[in-house]
Amino acid sequence: MAASNKPANSRRLLPFRLTSGLEILDQWAANAGQAEKNIVHDVLFALAEKSAFANYDVVDDVAKTLEFFVLARGELTVKVRVHGLDSFGIVYVGPTCAAPGLDQVAPSWTAAAVDIEGGAF
Repeated sequence: MAASNKPANSRRLLPFRLTSGLEILDQWAANAGQAEKNIVHDVLFALAEKSAFANYDVVDDVAKTLEFFVLARGELTVKVRVHGLDSFGIVYVGPTCAAPGLDQVAPSWTAAAVDIEGGAF
């Protein structure tokens, strides 16, 4: 009998399921090019397999607790709302500069580059 390398209490992680916002994706995709569609689909697959935090810059929405932004390549952003431990929905897909609520999140890069004692990093 072969022994398993998995810990006794390990469970297979279930992927996130996209359960809402497909109409938002469809509206955006109607005017998007194939390269942009591929980028957004990569983001959605990364969200589903729970690797988005490792592969993309992710920023919390400070005004809406269960929403966050995934900053994709090419000035594209996908805003997502977490519905539960196993599901999420699309809130926004489009240019980063027009993402609703993102302007409230981003601090000035100069303020972030100064440490506590006032010196630059």
